[in-house]
Amino acid sequence: MKDVASEHGKPFEPHHVIEFCYVNIIGMWLYGKIFQQRDEQYLKWAATFARRLELGSCLLVDWFPSLACVTSAEVRELKGHVQTMTDWHTKVVEEHRQTLNESSPRDFLDHLFIQQQTGKLMVSDADICCVLDDLQSNGFDTVTATTVWGIQLLVQNPDVQKKLQAEIDEVVGSGRAPTTKDRRNMPYLEATLWEIQRVGTIVPMPGIRGALSDTTLGSFDVPKDTILLINHAKMAMNPINFPQPQKFDPTRYLDENGVVVAPDKKMMLFGNGFRKCPGMQLARDMMFTVMANLLQRFTFQLPEGVTAFPVGKTVGLIQHPLPYKITAIPRL
Repeated sequence: MKDVASEHGKPFEPHHVIEFCYVNIIGMWLYGKIFQQRDEQYLKWAATFARRLELGSCLLVDWFPSLACVTSAEVRELKGHVQTMTDWHTKVVEEHRQTLNESSPRDFLDHLFIQQQTGKLMVSDADICCVLDDLQSNGFDTVTATTVWGIQLLVQNPDVQKKLQAEIDEVVGSGRAPTTKDRRNMPYLEATLWEIQRVGTIVPMPGIRGALSDTTLGSFDVPKDTILLINHAKMAMNPINFPQPQKFDPTRYLDENGVVVAPDKKMMLFGNGFRKCPGMQLARDMMFTVMANLLQRFTFQLPEGVTAFPVGKTVGLIQHPLPYKITAIPRL
C-alpha cells in the first residue's frame, strides 16, 4: 500500500508493485523471507524467475520430444535459469535449518524440517527445494496476473469498483485493514474475483494430461495414452454457462439471496478431481486481501488524456495484460 501511495496519484505501471507484494506474502509464508523493493537480490530473482516461466512455456521440445537431441540456445538458457533457482533455494534451505527451533516453528519450511527429522515425511533436501520452487512458481505469478487484470477491468467498469468500495466501507470501514475473516461478509468482492478470473483467463490452455487407462469422458470413449487438453478460454466464454460472456458481470455468481455460487465445473480454473490445485484457497485468500486493501484506500482510473488500455495479452504460460499505466487516487 505504501508503494502505491508513494506514486501520489501520478500514472504508474501496477505490475511490479503487485508482483512485489505477492512475492513477499508467499516468501513470508514459506520461509520468513522479506525482500526490499530495490533489493538487488530480489530484482535478479524476479528477472530470472520471469524469464524461466517465459522460456518454459513455449519450447518446441515440450511438444516434440524427439527434438531433445538437438540442444537449442533457448534450452541451454532455460537450464541455466533452473540451476540458478535451484542454487538459490538450496542456500535458503541450508541457512534456514541453522536457526530451526523445533518447539516453535516459524513457517512452512520449519514444519517441513520437523516432519523430515521425525521421519513422518520421507523427503530429501532436494525434494524440499523442489516443493519450495513449485509453491513459489505456481503462487506469485498467477495471482499477480489475475490482480493486474482485475485492476484493469475495474477501471473499465467503474460502477463495479464503486459497489466494491461501498461493500468494503460497510463491512470494514476505514478504521482497520480488511482481512480474510471478512470474506464471508463480502460476497460482491468474492463474486468479482471469480469474474476477473473468468474474463482474464490467465491460463487459456493449462498443462497436458494423459489417460492412464481406457476410460470414458461424458459420452466419449478415451483410449489409454490419449493426450488431453482443457480449453479454459472456450469454457470461460461459453454463452450457455455465461450469457453475454463478453460482459463483465460479477452478479453471475450471486443467487437471489446475494450468496456466492462458485462456478465449479463451468470453468475449472483451478483444475478438478485429484489434480485440483492445492493452493486454491491460499490464492483466493491472497487476492481477496490485496484487492480489498487496495480498494479501501484507492480509486483506480486511467491517467488524464488516456482513453483506453492497450489491447492484447503477453505470450507465455501465464498471460498478463499488456503493460499499462493507471492512477491511484487516495480515498482516505
